[in-house]
Amino acid sequence: MTKQTNLSAAKIIFALHILLTPVVLGTVSYWVIKSEFQGVIQLKLNRDGGEVLIDRRSE
Repeated sequence: MTKQTNLSAAKIIFALHILLTPVVLGTVSYWVIKSEFQGVIQLKLNRDGGEVLIDRRSE
């Protein structure tokens, strides 16, 4: 029974990952466009997840 539960949980996590990644990237993109962002955004995506580095240049 635990194998089936683990498989179901893995499917749900994978589906959430597929659904939420574009939403997060779209939200960050929209924010950058609307705020006249002056800086660097670095995205690192891999099997373990990802990282978003937002560096606003201050002058």
